[in-house]
Amino acid sequence: MGVIRSPQAVSALVEDFHRAHGSSYDATTYAKGVLAAVWWAIGKTGTRAGPISGDPAEQWPPGLGDVYHETRVALDLAEGRIRPEMRPPRRYVEGAEDVLCWLFALNDYRPVPIQD
Repeated sequence: MGVIRSPQAVSALVEDFHRAHGSSYDATTYAKGVLAAVWWAIGKTGTRAGPISGDPAEQWPPGLGDVYHETRVALDLAEGRIRPEMRPPRRYVEGAEDVLCWLFALNDYRPVPIQD
């Protein structure tokens, strides 16, 4: 099972993040994480590497197992089980995790751009 959000909902989310003009490091980094994870989740990147872990997806486009792996790595980062210098910045990870959970209906929180 892949992304369960409608193509229209995914397009609207992407447009929201492209229209947002955050100038802070946090806003920009969060948006980069969201967008990288969206493109990965729908199979529109040039790589199978997960946006958080860097590990290749087992199926393409990625399935729920791949998403669980990415969100588990995000949790391990947040709880200090993985050295943060080995992974993307915290806000990037938050953006990627937030959008993956929304895309695959692991929660109903639709990410929104950080306002400066």
